[in-house]
Parts: sequence; structure tokens; C-alpha cells
Amino acid sequence: MGCAFSQNCGGCVFRDLSLSAYQHQKEQTVKRILDIALQGVDFIWRAPVFIPDGQRRRAAFAFCFQKGRVVLGFNAEKSHQIAPCEKCVALLDSINALLPALKTLLEALCLAPVYGRKNKALKPITSGDILVLAADNGIDVVLETEGAFDLPQREIVSDFMRQNENVLRFSLKRPKSDLVEPIVQKLVPQILIAGVSVDVAPAMFLQPSQAGEKVLVDLVKHYLNGVRGKIADLFCGIGTFSYPLLQNKPVKIVASDISAGSLQCFRQVLHRLMIPNVEIVQKNLFKYPFSADELKDFDAAVIDPPRAGALAQVQKIGLAAKGARFQKIVYVSCNPHSFVHDAKVLLASGYKLLEVTMVDQFVFTNHAELVAFFTDE
Repeated sequence: MGCAFSQNCGGCVFRDLSLSAYQHQKEQTVKRILDIALQGVDFIWRAPVFIPDGQRRRAAFAFCFQKGRVVLGFNAEKSHQIAPCEKCVALLDSINALLPALKTLLEALCLAPVYGRKNKALKPITSGDILVLAADNGIDVVLETEGAFDLPQREIVSDFMRQNENVLRFSLKRPKSDLVEPIVQKLVPQILIAGVSVDVAPAMFLQPSQAGEKVLVDLVKHYLNGVRGKIADLFCGIGTFSYPLLQNKPVKIVASDISAGSLQCFRQVLHRLMIPNVEIVQKNLFKYPFSADELKDFDAAVIDPPRAGALAQVQKIGLAAKGARFQKIVYVSCNPHSFVHDAKVLLASGYKLLEVTMVDQFVFTNHAELVAFFTDE
């Protein structure tokens, strides 16, 4: 699908290729990364899964206020300049339909009066980011800016929320802060994972598309089908993989992540549904990974780290003795380069890599995800 903004936008860098040429190039690029780094490792490369255009349910737009008007779009390639975007073909229609209203809102916020405070100089809103998520029941918006946000700005947001019925929540986030303040909330945004309605916190990480999430979930379920013991869900987020794995009864899941917001949403769902067989552990797995001894009673693991990978954790996993470690590991990676570093550690410790599947949720970009299956058999 063509895009009128692809020459300026830094997102979909391969829009000049045909779909078939792009898909072939991406598959070969990812295979080459694995083949070079994992020379001599005999594994099955399964047919890649390509998610179609127009499926992205979340986006981070940049904006700035120039000469009385707001420029709203994405950063240009290798630049902090904003490439204006009136419609992104990668996004769901519901997000694109909201862009004119968001631009009008931002212009009103930038023009709103700023009241001074004692010993504090407040500046008007002139730039920032606006994060948009199309949840299953409506749209969630988070404004990230350093500008003043007092009564005039809150009244403007209230008017925006009244005029846009499908926007469920509007929140404010300050740069370099993890705190997010809901300004107006009609309903809690929710998504459906494995038949479970999951509350979504503002600015929380989610898989970029519902279709892509389903592919990843189905692969994890396929590889861990039949596991009846303890499963470690490492870098669990809101429990994307825990919910479907709970269908393997009886099973006990220990889910761990550093994100307090994600884990709070996870806990709320567990309490609401009275699910007893999940233990949540807030933990920085980069600095304080689970030790081999702590994981010795587990049968399987799902590892879904951020782009940096999970090197510290897989090193601990590799130290576990035969008979006292995971029998199955499903590694979900969003970075083939960090994946091969972690895979080498697992392979050196005696694990066998059986299969790898590429899942392309970021159409016409350099980004690719992998689902890899390791066993100790």
C-alpha cells in the first residue's frame, strides 16, 4: 500500500518496494543474521507470518507549535524534525479518524493562557508527544509535554472528551517521569487476551497489533501445550502469555516484570476473576535475574524481553544443572541481534534450538520479531 508521506517520515523506510519484494528482503535479512551468528546450529525456519497494513493499534505522534499552528506527525528519518502526517496507512482507521480532532485539541492547548505561580515560571505547551491506543472498547490518549497544564488546559481537554465519544481516557505524562495522571476517564480501556478482558493502564506497553499478538500467543500455546507444572513468565508485562497458558490446567505461573503499572493491571484482573494460580513478582531482571536455584522447580519458561534482550537472565538459566532446569523455553524477541547473543548462551549450556518463526508486525520497516523454541531434551 502506498503512502504519500513515506518520503519524509522515518517510519516505514521500505515503502518504495513492492509487498512481495519487501517481505522477501526482510525474511532473508533476518535469516542471514541468525545463520551468521548461529553457524552450525540445525533448526527449522518456519514460514514467516506477515501482519497486513492498517493493523497497528498504537502510535506515538510528535507535535510542535509553529507560527500559530500545530505540526503533528512522526519524526523524519534520522532527524528530530517532524514530518506532518494526515493519515498513516499502518494504523487502524479509528486512530486516523481521530487525528484532525487531536490536532485541533493540541492547537487549543498551545494557545491556552498560562497562569503564573509564586516562585515558579510556567511555560506554555509548545511541543511534545501524544500517545494513542485503540483499545477494544475505545481510544486511550496520553499527552507527554513539559508545558503548563492548569485549569484552562483541563477545561479544553474536558470539551474534547465530550465531543469525541469514542475517546475513553485522556492522561498527562511528564517527560522523564513514570507517573501518568488521568485527566478525564469515562471508562477504563480494555483489550481481550485469550478471552480475558484486561484493563489497560495509560502509556502501558502492548503488542502493536491485535493480529500480531494473537500469532505470538498461538505460538507460545503451541510450544507449551501439555505443560502441567510450573511456568516462569519472564518480562510478563500485563500477562499477555500467562492468560492463555492458564488454560493448561493444572499449572502454576510465576510472572515477573519491572513495570509497576503493568503488574498492577495484571493483579486487578487476577483478583477480579479470582485466579489463584499466578504469583506476581516485581523484579528488575536485568540487574537482579532469578538464580538457577530459584528456577530449579520450573518445567518451562516464556521469555519476552525488550530490545536489549535478556542476557543476565539467560546466563542464570544456563547455570542450572541437568534435571533441575527448564525442559522447554519459548523466547519471544523483538530484536534478532540481541536474540542471537542470548541464544548462544542457551546453546552453550546444552539447550537445543528446534524452531524459529519470524512475525512481522512492523510492515515496511527494519523491525522484526521472532518466536524461538528451545528444549533440554
